[in-house]
Amino acid sequence: MPEPAAPRSIRLDPVESQASLGRADELGLKRTALGAIRDVDCDAFGRMRTELMMARISDGIPHFFEGKRPGAGDDRKVGGAALEYRLLHLDWPRAGDRVELRSGSAGGDARFRRLVHWLVDPTSGRAWGSAEAIAVSFDLETRKMISLSDDELARVEADAVSGLSL
Repeated sequence: MPEPAAPRSIRLDPVESQASLGRADELGLKRTALGAIRDVDCDAFGRMRTELMMARISDGIPHFFEGKRPGAGDDRKVGGAALEYRLLHLDWPRAGDRVELRSGSAGGDARFRRLVHWLVDPTSGRAWGSAEAIAVSFDLETRKMISLSDDELARVEADAVSGLSL
């Protein structure tokens, strides 16, 4: 891939995913979504479409932050954006299969958070997929990225899950 198109914060090395429901429970990852796959969620081969895996992750973000998005102050209106994403397909859910999303922070710095999401089968515990995102908070009025104060950074780092990865 051309250097200008290469990711800046996410590695593309081969990985062996650690995602599973059991491991999510051990790490205390939050359940951020739960549901079933419908026929309309599937491609011509009967597999869940990639964009709907991404949509499930996106829809789970408000549940992950629970109204405490990093950088949100008293009167500040804060939004967020994912700057980079890496999605791994580990299996292919089909219509009728259930999907549970577990999410956690893998750390970051004053400007960005590394978020990890695991899509798992809540019955068997096996992983359907995992994703890693580089996310930022931004002020919705000034339209600028927010750098966290030392206190706010300490708060979000206290919630980070050590060793969490794809």
